[in-house]
Amino acid sequence: MQLIEQIGKGGMGCVWLARTDDGRKAAVKQMNNQFVTDPRIRDYFMREAKAMQQLNHPNVVKLVGQPYADRAGNLFLPMEFVEGDTIEHIVRQNGHFAPEQAVRLMFPILETFTYIHSKGMVHRDIKPSNIMVRPDQSICVIDFGIAKDMKTTTGHTVGSRVGTDGYMSPEQVSATNIDHRTDIYSLGCLLHYMITGKHAFIKKQNNYETSLSIINDAFPSAQELVEGVSDALQAVIYKATDKNMLRRYQTADDFRRALKHLLPGEQQDVEITVGKKGCDINVPNVYVSSSHLTIRFTLPDCFELRDHSRNGTMVNGRYVHNDVYQIQYNPNPNSGQTQPVPSIYLAGKQECELPWSKVVRMTNELIANPPMNEVPDDAPDLQPIGTTPHIPTKENNKGETWILLVVMLSVVGGILWLINKDKLSEKENQRVLIGWFSGVCARLILIIILLSI
Repeated sequence: MQLIEQIGKGGMGCVWLARTDDGRKAAVKQMNNQFVTDPRIRDYFMREAKAMQQLNHPNVVKLVGQPYADRAGNLFLPMEFVEGDTIEHIVRQNGHFAPEQAVRLMFPILETFTYIHSKGMVHRDIKPSNIMVRPDQSICVIDFGIAKDMKTTTGHTVGSRVGTDGYMSPEQVSATNIDHRTDIYSLGCLLHYMITGKHAFIKKQNNYETSLSIINDAFPSAQELVEGVSDALQAVIYKATDKNMLRRYQTADDFRRALKHLLPGEQQDVEITVGKKGCDINVPNVYVSSSHLTIRFTLPDCFELRDHSRNGTMVNGRYVHNDVYQIQYNPNPNSGQTQPVPSIYLAGKQECELPWSKVVRMTNELIANPPMNEVPDDAPDLQPIGTTPHIPTKENNKGETWILLVVMLSVVGGILWLINKDKLSEKENQRVLIGWFSGVCARLILIIILLSI
């Protein structure tokens, strides 16, 4: 590995443009030796290397070698060189994104974090400077220095405030246990920044005041900062950044689907399931899992194969297990392209070869006749981006309140009689029953009247 020149500098080190032994460009992150002796900082450095080794996705930065140290004690992490600019740099140079443009760029970002979370990882430092946009408009997630493995102990989370001001969730600033929903919050902050060009929360005079602001202050409105943000888009941002993680989108894919329903005419995902009985493509074999493989097609020519089986899948000679593999292939028979047919063997068995012609045929059928769109249960009113905002009115629930009160009075009256009936004579009990029954009938009539209003 040959270091050529510095291309970035930070408080604890720098980034070098380098060239690998086979002539490829690389970016090498250097941690200066005075910080290497700090166990916490050194742990962040090594954790980034471990996280990148576990992730294999075209939108996640890759290692191109193993971490190493020089004689002076500096640590180095060699990574692929990513062409393009960060979202932060793009916004600073060109201004904020148009709402629809920002939403469309969020699709691959959220798809990437769906993958990262499926591998049991939480990034914990999502921000505009950690998402790069390549010249072909694909994205790349970088900087896994404080990424956390959800499968391991939370000892590094509780009592440790990590993240970047303006993008940290309330649970991060209070140093409590976190999971992938912390990334959901940061992704909502990222979308707000892309649309407005402003951070959701700015750094105060000290960490304590900044933390109080994130925990207590209302999330800012993008509608008040820029034009063209619909009520529905604002509702999606608010839901993603709810201070209570239970009320946020519970997965990055839920977040993505909510955004996709906001774009009129947007091609919805074409998805095919492969496995045993009940899947779109049935491969009856003892080695094949019930739900072995999911194939998602996204325009114009990308098939994403997601394996979630017991035995894995062999794709073009590569073993894929609980992982994602992308194939560039245009299913349109009139495309005129000569394309090699991928070889896909479920469980790596030749007798379990996936019939690619059937995948292509089903994909074309679904594109031509898409199924009815399923709107998520928690989706906001589906008002397309750029339409005239709709101001919701508060529902009148007075009738429901009166009905509840009437029912409660009847129940309370019956309970009081049951408690005291032994103290009353037979005639008194009869009078009470007649009165209670008459009251119930009158209340039922009242309920019918209220429901008809």
